[in-house]
This record gives sequence, C-alpha cells and structure tokens, in this order.
Amino acid sequence: MGNSDATLQKFYGDGFYRKQMSTSLVSARRYASILNAVFQPQSVVDLGCGRGTWLRAFKEIGAKRLVGYDGSWNSQDQMIDSGISFQSADLGTAL
Repeated sequence: MGNSDATLQKFYGDGFYRKQMSTSLVSARRYASILNAVFQPQSVVDLGCGRGTWLRAFKEIGAKRLVGYDGSWNSQDQMIDSGISFQSADLGTAL
C-alpha cells in the first residue's frame, strides 16, 4: 500500500462508513428505482463502491450481477451484501 492509500485508508475508515451508509442506501434506493423504470439492469458495476450500498439497492430491484471496485481500505468481507463481488483497485494509476 502506497502513502496515498494509507492516507485514504485513514479517511475512509469504519467511522466514515458508519456515518454515511444509511443515508447512502436511502439515496441509492431512490435513484435505483428511477433508473430501473427505464433500464431494468441485470448487471451493475460501481467504481468507488465504498461498502456497496448502491449495489445493494440495485440488487433489491432485481439486478443479479453486482461488481464493486474500491481502494484497498475496503474488502469483500466489508461489503453490505455478500452477493457483491468486490475488487480492490487503484483508479488513480494507469493500467
């Protein structure tokens, strides 16, 4: 983990997610229902997924494949739903 990852890990710790997950899920459910009326997605990818609240909202309306990418400070076992396939990624570096 590089210095920037260590800094981000401090900022995006458990306390951060405890404070924002419930309101994030409320927002996600609202937007997911609007988007579902048009698209009915079966697969959803979330870049910067945090703990997966937006992916969970899409699962609740019928999406089957859920993939989330976020930094190394998150992990599969921290996802809000075990049906989310989590991948650690540094989106700030070139492939």
